[in-house]
Amino acid sequence: MSNEIERKKDEAIELTANYTADNVYNFNGGIESGYAYLGMAQFCVNFDTEKAGWWNGGTFYLHATSTHGDSPSADLIGDVQVASNIEAGDHTFFQEFWFSQKLGQFEVIAGLQDLNVEYANTEYAGEYLNSSFGIPPTISCNLPAPIFPLTALGASVKWSANDKFTVMAALYEGCSTGFDANPHNLKWNIDSKEGLLAISEVQLPVTLSGNLDGTYKMGFYHYFPSSGNGNTPAEQSKSIGYYFLGDQTLYQMEGHNRSLGFFTQLGIAPTKDNPVSFYIGTGINYYGVFNKDGDDVLGLAIAHAHMGVIKLDETAIELTYKCNVTNNIYLQPDFQYIVHPAGTDVELPAAKVGMIRLGITF
Repeated sequence: MSNEIERKKDEAIELTANYTADNVYNFNGGIESGYAYLGMAQFCVNFDTEKAGWWNGGTFYLHATSTHGDSPSADLIGDVQVASNIEAGDHTFFQEFWFSQKLGQFEVIAGLQDLNVEYANTEYAGEYLNSSFGIPPTISCNLPAPIFPLTALGASVKWSANDKFTVMAALYEGCSTGFDANPHNLKWNIDSKEGLLAISEVQLPVTLSGNLDGTYKMGFYHYFPSSGNGNTPAEQSKSIGYYFLGDQTLYQMEGHNRSLGFFTQLGIAPTKDNPVSFYIGTGINYYGVFNKDGDDVLGLAIAHAHMGVIKLDETAIELTYKCNVTNNIYLQPDFQYIVHPAGTDVELPAAKVGMIRLGITF
């Protein structure tokens, strides 16, 4: 009996670790040609209270991250949407540290959270390396949202109604202390004087022709600025915005995992003085190019950010291929053509960027 208890306790704790490495080369255009290397190590601990024999529905989660290496978008490309979604500088920090409790159809999460894990994301867009396919730049570029790398305290409530649809809402600390004064993201302070960010999202699953699954999401956010002296434009004025996201399977080969999927992203930020007022992204993925099990994916996508009146709009076109080398290692060669990189004060020529990502899971 004691051995059975010990086995269950071991199952209650789940440890995962991974390392991601990007080799980036800007062939021409942007700020200047050149090579950059950047890496990210992550360590996660998940503790299930039910498996531990404590109580049902509880989860403690810890996610620590260490980023290092060069900054290709800042130093070579000059794009505002950021070509590599792991670019963050040299930091070691806690990205997430929260507790969740499920109560029937409800789930409550409180603690240090990454907004983009639960909100404003799509499965198919997540295959790409450009940051805009992770979260629309109408959020990431316009306000101090709690997203990688600098997250914030918050509370989120999710209601799932019989697999028909899901409604979520959250309130986050509006302006996290920067890494200079908060190197490990452990200085937390929820105070209305520091600003608040409210966000809500509705998720609707859709199935076409019997087996073609899709998910569509609609969201709204409202950033309430700090009452003190802000040091960024986003802190000095309120911001509201809307987004619509969709994943849809278009084709599923019978008897195989080969499939074709489509995604779309739309972000609108009507508040004046936002750096990005409108965003649209779309792409198509084919799974099972060389492997009928669907373990590899070939994708083509485009991300268009409508900038303010001073700057030209920025458009990123990405072609990517991802395949598993082993069960724990994958490779992802990637090419991006970035028109009008808009991350500097000068007009830059289109950048042609090649990348190879290596991912290792332990």
